[in-house]
Amino acid sequence: MTDVKVKTPVVALYLRVSTSQQDHQLQLDELRDEANRMGATIYNEYADKIGGATQVSERDYADDVIRDATLGKFQMLL
Repeated sequence: MTDVKVKTPVVALYLRVSTSQQDHQLQLDELRDEANRMGATIYNEYADKIGGATQVSERDYADDVIRDATLGKFQMLL
């Protein structure tokens, strides 16, 4: 019998709300639950408060997400 090792997926969470009256917490709880169901390790949680028409370059964490993905820090963005 061969021992098969399954590598735990590493994910990053990206949360976005569009107004200052909204809160990330509901999204965060749901994404953490999904990562848990997947058996994933959470590398990082990125959160932005921006409007829908905001350019990617104006988003606080866009560059960080792209850089970390390019460096292979995580395999999936939720």
